[in-house]
Amino acid sequence: MPPPRPRPLSEIQRQYGAQAASDAVETCFAAVARLLVAAGVSNLIIAGGETSSRVTQALGLSAFHIGPQIAPGVPWVRAIGSPLSLALKSGNFGDEHFFSTAQEAWQ
Repeated sequence: MPPPRPRPLSEIQRQYGAQAASDAVETCFAAVARLLVAAGVSNLIIAGGETSSRVTQALGLSAFHIGPQIAPGVPWVRAIGSPLSLALKSGNFGDEHFFSTAQEAWQ
């Protein structure tokens, strides 16, 4: 039996509201980030401005050292007082290869 098809985003937004749907996704990513860091992950690539903000808040991060540039306007950053490094991508920054480029830039 094939897995159930996911519901279209427009249907979810219509049922719960666009903001509530966005909040749920951002909250989920923040929770996943906390679990990953607790498990020892020290490099995260986060896409989406609001999601990046939610994740950094959930991790209790407030300041960063700026590292090497991944794409114009998007550097790797290292949390001050923590071994955690992040790529915080928002908006239209980067191209379709951003995620692989970010991984290569870190190595």
